[in-house]
This record gives sequence, C-alpha cells and structure tokens, in this order.
Amino acid sequence: MGAKATAPAINRNATGKAEILRALAAAFDYGTAVINEQNDRSMLQTVETNQFSRPHQTRARVIYFLLGHTWDIYGQMAVYLRLKRQSSRRGVRDRRLS
Repeated sequence: MGAKATAPAINRNATGKAEILRALAAAFDYGTAVINEQNDRSMLQTVETNQFSRPHQTRARVIYFLLGHTWDIYGQMAVYLRLKRQSSRRGVRDRRLS
C-alpha cells in the first residue's frame, strides 16, 4: 500500500500464547500506522493487489476488505474455541442473561 511504516518482524512459527499475542498486537499496530498515514486523496488512489482479487483497487477498498476479513477470522476462531471449550465468553453472556 506504499506505507512508510515499517512492518513488524513476526515469528510465524510461534507457539506460545504470549508470543502470539505480542505478534498480533504488533500486526494491528502496523495496520493502524498504515491507515493513519492515509488522507482522503491517497485513499482513493489505486494500488496493485494480489492475484486473488482485482489487479487494481483503491486503498479504501483494500482496507475495507481487510477489516471485514479480520472479523471473519475472529468469528471462525470464536466458534472453534467454543467448540473446544476454551472460551469463557459464552459463560459470561449466559450469566448476564440470568
């Protein structure tokens, strides 16, 4: 996307919870820095994208796609963790309703 912010070095082989959460936080901080660099004009400029989508899209469209994709993955992980009984969110919600 032509950002000046430096992408974080992330260990893709991380297995520890703390290391994974640090990597996730660094990735979100990087995304925030990239978005903060943009202005109205730059958001409307087209950029080259990957082979899985249209070859040229506006930065606004790419950012919108990435935000939606983030929530899609969150939803998948929430279901996975609930099925594995790793998430306490369900219990918190059930207690509030009773």
